[in-house]
Amino acid sequence: MSPERLVVLVDGSNVTHRVARAAAIDVADSQRMFVDQVCSWGAGLGNDVVITFDGAGPYGAGDRQVTPEVVVVGTGDSDADSILEQRSRSLRKAGRRVWLVTDDVALRRVAGAGADRITAGVDFLELLQLDERQNRQAATERPASAAPPRDTRVTDGLDAATWAKLERLRRGDS
Repeated sequence: MSPERLVVLVDGSNVTHRVARAAAIDVADSQRMFVDQVCSWGAGLGNDVVITFDGAGPYGAGDRQVTPEVVVVGTGDSDADSILEQRSRSLRKAGRRVWLVTDDVALRRVAGAGADRITAGVDFLELLQLDERQNRQAATERPASAAPPRDTRVTDGLDAATWAKLERLRRGDS
């Protein structure tokens, strides 16, 4: 994890149980789908993301680096709340910026103390879905065969959503 990047700590069990209930799918499938969505989102924004699941999670107990930006933690015999509290505290002590994602009120109070941002799981899911829709729309607006003219800047071919993300990154906003 890069020391200057925002660290998004996600209570994966809390968020994916909501998805599994809403979509009437298996919790394990919900976890894998959620990790895939977060990997796409994390790569696009340049945040470091730690998704913590109670028990084994989708990849078994322990930490697994899924992409350069995303680590998935299966807590084994520990519970996700304790792991999130511990990581939040150690990251803040190290001077890292922390964004906590959970619906758990007690966890928001304890692990969220001093966090730069706290987001409910349902709001985070909406953010992921919005990002996914914007990416699909951008892909359909420009034919794959359309190559940009040779005398243009890289930024000339960016859609508004990508340009806005790059501007936020450049300014250091999350």
